[in-house]
Amino acid sequence: MDALDVAKGLPGLRTKVNVVVIRGVNDAEVRDFVELTRESDITVRFIEYMPFEGAPPPPRPLLPSHKMIRA
Repeated sequence: MDALDVAKGLPGLRTKVNVVVIRGVNDAEVRDFVELTRESDITVRFIEYMPFEGAPPPPRPLLPSHKMIRA
């Protein structure tokens, strides 16, 4: 959060946060990320996990967007 505070204080800089929601890791924080957009000039995007060659699979099942919307 300190880095976000620094970024918000820089003139002319648009702050964007990409979030991959993983069940049991950060799924309880979805509302907190949404609140960031209400309280500050921050863009939050919920993105899908993008595996690439040599990358380990996500540590736990990902949370589908339709389940985030219901929460």
